[in-house]
Amino acid sequence: MKPLLIILALLGCASVSAISQFHSVNAYGQQAVYPSPMHEALFRMMEECTGEQRDFEGIRWFVADSLIETDGGRVWGIWTPERRIVLDGSLWFLPGLVAHEVMHDLYDGPIPQEVERRCTPQISGTTMLRILGQIESDP
Repeated sequence: MKPLLIILALLGCASVSAISQFHSVNAYGQQAVYPSPMHEALFRMMEECTGEQRDFEGIRWFVADSLIETDGGRVWGIWTPERRIVLDGSLWFLPGLVAHEVMHDLYDGPIPQEVERRCTPQISGTTMLRILGQIESDP
């Protein structure tokens, strides 16, 4: 693992550690991004489903080339208490992943299991277009 970190440092890849109560993660090639309307729509859906309220604009969003736990495991998204959501760049638009990290933000930490089972959406592309008002709902 050390040789990989040295090589990445020499190549100029950003390595930012994010430590939460669940993971200690290195986010390589991390960059700030603006959330899309889909991200906000999922945030609003999760607010409604969980009954929790927070300020969407208070979240700082990032994508990373890779997210590696310090024990060598792989993760696809992380939330930190500073209200940072970091997602694997290739999965930035995956609704289930976004909703999961948003729920961490709404609960300011761990998600109650019953809430996650109830609120984690299995959303199709068509459903997302309906949410965003791009197509009409079924009659």
